[in-house]
Amino acid sequence: MDGKGRALDNIFVERFFRTLKYENIYLNEYETPKSLRRGLNQYIKFYNEQRLHGSLGYRCPVDFYHQDLAQIALLSIGAILLGYSYAHEWYGILESEVQYWGYLSEALGLILLILILPRFKGVILTKVILFIGLIINIPPIILWFIFHGSIDSRDKT
Repeated sequence: MDGKGRALDNIFVERFFRTLKYENIYLNEYETPKSLRRGLNQYIKFYNEQRLHGSLGYRCPVDFYHQDLAQIALLSIGAILLGYSYAHEWYGILESEVQYWGYLSEALGLILLILILPRFKGVILTKVILFIGLIINIPPIILWFIFHGSIDSRDKT
């Protein structure tokens, strides 16, 4: 981990140590090694369970990791199928995550649509909807439901 070109290997540990020093050690005057050990254990427990973390959307780790599985599934599926901008608005994904995963979620959404939609009627309609979604930057799944729903209603009459 200390080899040449490995400057970023320890970045997470270094960041934690900086936080530990500024939020605990510099604020407390530990007089004995025993009190220091007790204080560090308490702070690490607080850090891992109760402290709000920016990388978790300013939620504490316990709340973040014990979310409903359904909410996590909706977040994942929503980010892929509805497009990242809608998932950001509806589920509160961090802006940095939106930028990072944006194109990937759109690509995965399009791949899913390409795989799923041909099973329904109108392969040409599917391609047109995908193209329109790309041109006007509306999530293709929403366009598909709009167009497919109107076509189904015409078929029934």
